[in-house]
Amino acid sequence: MGLSKLNTDSKLENEGVWVLVHSDTDENGKDYDVRIRVRRAGGTNKKYERAKAAAFRPHQRQMRAGMLADEQVERLMQGVYSLHVVCAWENVDINDEMVECTPENVLAVFKAYPFIWEAVFETSQSMDVYREELEEAAGNS
Repeated sequence: MGLSKLNTDSKLENEGVWVLVHSDTDENGKDYDVRIRVRRAGGTNKKYERAKAAAFRPHQRQMRAGMLADEQVERLMQGVYSLHVVCAWENVDINDEMVECTPENVLAVFKAYPFIWEAVFETSQSMDVYREELEEAAGNS
């Protein structure tokens, strides 16, 4: 196995991959999917890297001392993700009202549905999901 097989697709890292969160049927019997488009947290997504560094810079002393609470770290990360990782969604609602994908709404969805934050975080950290297109192009799918 050559190391080139470990490369990720920078286009996917920066434009994001669709993550299926939930499938359901509406009151009219029509099937629909709740999907979120997730950019990679790292890799060639340099906006994420810069925003993360800026968000944590004021807290460096606390971090070095091990005094930055997990809840505060999560809140800072969610703020960065709302701006530079989650870039689109389909069929997402808060309290049964469809909402547009904005940083404020992303934070509200993370708060209302913690499992979505976990799914977005895990996807954004996985190099494998950002390799998919490369493998398909090489005929390895």
